[in-house]
Amino acid sequence: EIVAMYSSGLNLRQLVRPIFGFAVLVAAFAFVLAVFTRPWATRRIDETISEMARTRFTAALRPGVFSSWLEGVVIYVGAVEPDTGQLTWVMLADEREPAGRRTIFATEGRLQTDDQREVAFLQMRDGTILRSLGAADSYDRTDFGAFDLTLEFDPMIDEHTERGAMPPRQLRWRELLETRDRRQAAGASAIEEEIEIQRKLVVPAGTLLLPLVAVPLGVQRSRAVRSRALVVSVCTILVYYLMLTLA
Repeated sequence: EIVAMYSSGLNLRQLVRPIFGFAVLVAAFAFVLAVFTRPWATRRIDETISEMARTRFTAALRPGVFSSWLEGVVIYVGAVEPDTGQLTWVMLADEREPAGRRTIFATEGRLQTDDQREVAFLQMRDGTILRSLGAADSYDRTDFGAFDLTLEFDPMIDEHTERGAMPPRQLRWRELLETRDRRQAAGASAIEEEIEIQRKLVVPAGTLLLPLVAVPLGVQRSRAVRSRALVVSVCTILVYYLMLTLA
């Protein structure tokens, strides 16, 4: 095809112009997707996952059945009122801390969720807490009139992100820059924001850089050079993929 184009009177500049024009359009489209569409889609996905995590608390509560509520937590309830979250005859075994395993009994309870703080509250009334002290036959007993158990239901929150704040992957471009500048001004680490900024820029930049490699390799006429160009192209793609993956 290159030989035919040269024979028809087209020069290298005329060949490169539509390629780079198309690359600019693809880069602009990729930038819009990375800066606007991806944060919106990520927020919707995280909201759906959080909603599934919230409903898991109530869906797992089946009257008269021992249910694995969370990892290391088993709960039993005698009756559940779906509309109000009211529970009766509650038994909860919490083994999340092997050194301080505890079993909680309560005559009644109530399950509530706080969407802003992304936590669930199990409020229990008139019960007893049996806490293991390590030895096989040693435990501590505590009677209570009211006891609240707080559980986090958002599995997508980042460690460096303050609770209630959006992680970098959900922020729009301006919000991301403002968050980075604010954290740097406060002396806090902004590495996650920097990584997200680079991630948004790498694909648009790559679409502009690839024609710079593809065009010189494509205009070579020698078969031996073409074979060498194929090897260089494959290596370039692998390096680009690794950089994109590890960024």
